[in-house]
Amino acid sequence: MPKLEPESGADPASGLQAAWDDPRALARQIAKAVSDGRAEQVESASVRLIELSPDADKTACLRAVVLMQLREPRTAEAVRHLSTFARDHGETASVFVTLAKAHELAGDQRERNHALKRALDIDPNHERALAWATSLNRESGGDEAYLGALHRLADQVGAWRPQLLLAAHLLKSGKIDLALEQSNCALAKVDEDPKVLSATLDTFWRSPHLGEAVAQLALNQAHLKAGGS
Repeated sequence: MPKLEPESGADPASGLQAAWDDPRALARQIAKAVSDGRAEQVESASVRLIELSPDADKTACLRAVVLMQLREPRTAEAVRHLSTFARDHGETASVFVTLAKAHELAGDQRERNHALKRALDIDPNHERALAWATSLNRESGGDEAYLGALHRLADQVGAWRPQLLLAAHLLKSGKIDLALEQSNCALAKVDEDPKVLSATLDTFWRSPHLGEAVAQLALNQAHLKAGGS
């Protein structure tokens, strides 16, 4: 197979030539081009990235996104590519979220929903999968369906982000105690992982009930100390 070269029409300023043998730099160039609507210019670069880093799910996802964003989208090829990657290299949430995008582009809602469910089975804390799936629940069944989906996901082993979304919903309703309970459960599941702690603080920081939440948290801590003395 002849060695791939950057597309002759690519903008020299894009840095593709300089990044051609560096998988990290090439991935950044491809992602930027896709973001700028220049997928056509990085089609061969996405194939080159697979040569350099065939086992990385980010590589597989970038290739699929490029295929989907061509002027004439090659959606069926993107689906085959991601399905083959998952079979040969292992299933990841990112691959299935991208697969869901491909199915949606193809107009197949059933397969889109199946791919999103598989993504959350693999990782219930995957931010994009969780936001997309639960928004679909809300569109189809309102808050009841949205909250029901979050409660089901929160029951999964290691799930903490669904509980923070539940806490955010409770905060909007002014249910401070219940919101704190959900966030404490999330932190307990992951032994107060700094990433989860940061997400928890962000959830409360964005709430209009921040002052009440802090006051209630201080009150709870005081009760715990009093009970332990």
